[in-house]
Amino acid sequence: MSRIITSHTSIFAPWEEGQDEPTLTDTETDTYDCEPDEIDQDDLRTPVEIAADVLQFVTEASSQPFQPGAWYSEESYVRPYTGEIEEVTYHLHGFTDAEQIAIHDAVLPQRAPVSA
Repeated sequence: MSRIITSHTSIFAPWEEGQDEPTLTDTETDTYDCEPDEIDQDDLRTPVEIAADVLQFVTEASSQPFQPGAWYSEESYVRPYTGEIEEVTYHLHGFTDAEQIAIHDAVLPQRAPVSA
């Protein structure tokens, strides 16, 4: 099984006064292949390093303390001209538990390392 990361972007209408929840207006899904290609192999890059690059802007994992199988998210972003709210989550597939721990320790170093 190959190692991939799937990102899910949800776009919500601008927040309105008195609204319980924002209204979902659009979704996007992208897939990132984390298997080393020729250039990565020449640079001796591992799937963990490639995944860490994809996840460079995440701010939290879905479980604290971290457990393999957790997903990651970025801080919500409000588009300045439209007021739309963008939320992005990332889900790892095909990585071993050890690789998931190494990825977590690389992208969220401010958290206590899982491997400690």
